[in-house]
Amino acid sequence: MDAPVRSVTMVDVYSLGIVKGEISRTLGENHVTAAMAQYHEFVHGVFGKEGGEHSHCAGDCCVGVFPTARDAVRAAVRVQEEICDLNARLKLGCAPLTVRIGVAQGPVPEVEPGRRQAMPSDVLDEAGHLEKACPPGRVLISRGVRESLRMGGCQWRPGPLVDGKGTFVLVDRAVTPLELDKRRSLSERQRHSMPLIAFPSWEVIRPRGDTNLTKLPVLLRDAMVVLGETRQADQGAPVGTAVSSAAATSDAVGAIEVLAAAQASPSVIAGVDEWGDTQDLAFERSLFVVGSPAVNLHAYAMNDLMKLVHFDRDPSGLLTIIAADRAARRRFPDTSPHSGQRRHFGFVALSRSPLNVKHTLLWVAGISGMGTHLAARLVRDLVLDPLATLAQAGIPECPPPVAMVVEPASAPYGRLVQSEGRWRIDDYQVVWSINEDGAGQAPPACPVYLHSPDVR
Repeated sequence: MDAPVRSVTMVDVYSLGIVKGEISRTLGENHVTAAMAQYHEFVHGVFGKEGGEHSHCAGDCCVGVFPTARDAVRAAVRVQEEICDLNARLKLGCAPLTVRIGVAQGPVPEVEPGRRQAMPSDVLDEAGHLEKACPPGRVLISRGVRESLRMGGCQWRPGPLVDGKGTFVLVDRAVTPLELDKRRSLSERQRHSMPLIAFPSWEVIRPRGDTNLTKLPVLLRDAMVVLGETRQADQGAPVGTAVSSAAATSDAVGAIEVLAAAQASPSVIAGVDEWGDTQDLAFERSLFVVGSPAVNLHAYAMNDLMKLVHFDRDPSGLLTIIAADRAARRRFPDTSPHSGQRRHFGFVALSRSPLNVKHTLLWVAGISGMGTHLAARLVRDLVLDPLATLAQAGIPECPPPVAMVVEPASAPYGRLVQSEGRWRIDDYQVVWSINEDGAGQAPPACPVYLHSPDVR
């Protein structure tokens, strides 16, 4: 007798080992046990409310079996919608439980739920593969499940190929407690495109070991470049939408020159911050994010996490760079309002990726498009000859820097005039450098004039 067709929902916590370690560090080991117990109770409860049975657990992966695809998908969507409340109740703001969910359908053997894990099943295998390929915080379903759905209210878009088959990913995603306020300042479209920060803790993402600015060719080898949209005012956006400025075309120019210098592999890919699949792809690899929080959603999502260097924005929207120092934070520029050359500061910063700490984040940004381009020129020089670039800037190579701040070179003034006229910018000076311990320093007192072509 043929086994009946059922739908299977598989739920697993993304990078659970790292999450457990951060919960233990911040809240204690007992909180880990309590949190996981409540997580399992929560998922099992959702399965039951949507007409499914809790089949079994494989480690911390929960499997539910449902009579219809509609029930299975409703359970998956409900888990993602309600897990923010669970994280809030458990006080897991800095170490949230982020889940990935796969939904498949096919013949499921009629056995006792406790024995199903040991039974070979193609549909269980397919659900597992979908869950592993699912972007964190989302739901990934098979084509068969999508064709079986007759439900409104959910929007789907094409997802990655899994075992050579097409899939669909839920447009909406889970929300973590710490991003609720940030999302209120975005348009509806931007909320769908804002990346999920799975690791919102500086202690987790801070650079360590070989993650420093002398190792950029290796870090960029298989990176994903994320550029800001050359957007216009977003229709229907809230007043004062946070990410509303158009990215400068020179951002792309800088990224191209950096990747050319790094001799990046063919596997490097690029995306725009508001493209639907950019956040799906971004969690799989190292990131090269170009632009400030005013022009790039990824920069906006990550800015507050970056303790060594980040942006501050005043009520009028004016950006200032805040750089770490052991004694006190430094502001660039140190005067307000900005004027002339003093508004063109930029920086480069490295950390582990807050989307996936197995990978690296390289962030290149500036107060203005010129500032971003200056920072990209510094990165290009660091790629070509890191030790010569540091020596020319007066920055010691040991301990190596993980973040640097630049401004336009003070001489010759003629180049600044050309820069304001949108000419190519290749003159900059380093004004601040920070190592992984957060110690900042300025170069020697005399200004250092860097002209990129000299470093080649």
